[in-house]
Amino acid sequence: MGNSSSDTMAVKAPKDLDANERFNAGARGVLWINLQAPKHKTTKRDEINAKINGQTKIKSCALQTAAQGNHYDVGDLYAANRRFTYRVPGALNTTGVKKGQDVTVFHKDLDLDNTDVTYLCENPDLLPDIPGIAQTGVQPHITKMCASLSNQIYKARLETHFRIDNGGVVLFDSHGGSNDAIPAFAIAVSLKTMIMVWRGTNRKGSMVNCVLDVVSDLAIGPVVCSELGAARRGIRVHNAWSSFAASDLDTHKDFILQEIKDKEIDQVVFTGHSMGGGIASIAHHIFQAQILGHYKSNDTGSDDTQPVKETFDGAVNPPPLKKLKVTQKVDYTDVYVKKVKLNSVLFSAPSSLKKNTHDSYANKGARSGSVDHLGWSANKEFVKSAELIKKVSENSVNFMFGCDVFPRLFSNLAYLPDVIDALATELREREPFLLGMVVNKVIKLDDNIEALKQMGQDIRPVVAGFRHTGKLLYYADIQSVPIVLTDTGPITEAGIVGDQMTYKDDSGPIESPNPNKYSLNHYTFHHYETGTDVIAALSEAHGYPEDLLASHVCTADKTDSNVGVQID
Repeated sequence: MGNSSSDTMAVKAPKDLDANERFNAGARGVLWINLQAPKHKTTKRDEINAKINGQTKIKSCALQTAAQGNHYDVGDLYAANRRFTYRVPGALNTTGVKKGQDVTVFHKDLDLDNTDVTYLCENPDLLPDIPGIAQTGVQPHITKMCASLSNQIYKARLETHFRIDNGGVVLFDSHGGSNDAIPAFAIAVSLKTMIMVWRGTNRKGSMVNCVLDVVSDLAIGPVVCSELGAARRGIRVHNAWSSFAASDLDTHKDFILQEIKDKEIDQVVFTGHSMGGGIASIAHHIFQAQILGHYKSNDTGSDDTQPVKETFDGAVNPPPLKKLKVTQKVDYTDVYVKKVKLNSVLFSAPSSLKKNTHDSYANKGARSGSVDHLGWSANKEFVKSAELIKKVSENSVNFMFGCDVFPRLFSNLAYLPDVIDALATELREREPFLLGMVVNKVIKLDDNIEALKQMGQDIRPVVAGFRHTGKLLYYADIQSVPIVLTDTGPITEAGIVGDQMTYKDDSGPIESPNPNKYSLNHYTFHHYETGTDVIAALSEAHGYPEDLLASHVCTADKTDSNVGVQID
């Protein structure tokens, strides 16, 4: 938004100031020139809200060398922990700058709506120890980039609203007028690594955005994903999320493959937070299936190895947003694409995939008497499905934190009733007694709570079999060392033996509760100390993996007026 007389920033008065006096002050890593004091006298070192006006400038030094016409960042070059950086749009760079060069820029020229300004700061809460390649499959700096992009895509509106090390975003698709309904998608390149990221459920978006995201989350109906080709028979995926993943990969296919060739990419990483992580996981499966050659023209599940010859029809399949540098199309089967290593680094993502066990293909060729998902792994129709899931699982990690509900959605619905009860108890305790009686009478809170829990029971057949592929890297709390969990599904009754009820999960007979701390179903909601604010505890847990692993976090917002706002 443009600057106005109401734009302010908190600073300490550098001297005694008269009402409305103009002054300079160092704050947020730069020198602010021509700030305006409040409408009253202030004393040196008082905390004041200084006004930013049309003549306010920031002075600092360039943080990197940039040729004429290229954007660059300014800030405190020598800060040990540089929290605030400020992007200068390329239009202002008329001569080029060198790293360390003094730069003075009008604050109004860093306006978010009219220039390529990014409201970013280095994350003050970044965890000191980022898990290594043994736990995640990627180098720690790539994990930080994935977390940063997953955070920034919630608020970014331009390619330059992102920040990663040694690279940047090369494509940003917010889907235009469909932005509220279709999660934004971006592609970043850093050295030889390409990262694809999708936005998650936007809790802080518009009302329409929030509602449509929730609708997408709940549109779980397990469907066939034709883009998996010959591997599709044994797999069912989340309905809405698979359509988002397939659409973006198809729309930008030529650009993605050409970038891999031109920039000699040797690793592609799929990432996202929450719903974005679910979409990214499906995209990983699609991309891997096509590299393995499973997707063919008019594929019928046979071993035909002829690649698809696709064309784009502007009315149905719009062309890529980026123009190709060459006319020769690159295909998934080309050697420089097939050698690329694929990984997923997800944050607080629900499970998005299940093995197909219920249609006419499920029992075809199955081993007699098998209890492995009705003979799923022995089914000759599912060999390529098993190959694909194994390949993706070996190269996927999903970070989860404490009591977070979302990673347990679909695969561990038994976790939800205790969460619902805790939320209902908190709601009752927050309301005054008489008001609580009125609320309960009007909306029949208790009845609705029970109805919600019953709905969770009723939906279980729909989501039965949804499981996480890959590792679940679990933090019990901020101080804990992460451990790897396995998703063995919910604990269910196996029958009565003697006079005792027995229990099972995917691994076979188990105790209930499960004493194995390396199994996801070991952790019930009662395992956690959530304090008196359950909603806050759940919200923090859902955001922690992404928030604590991101090196740069984005604070761009339509209501923001200052660049480099620190996240409290």
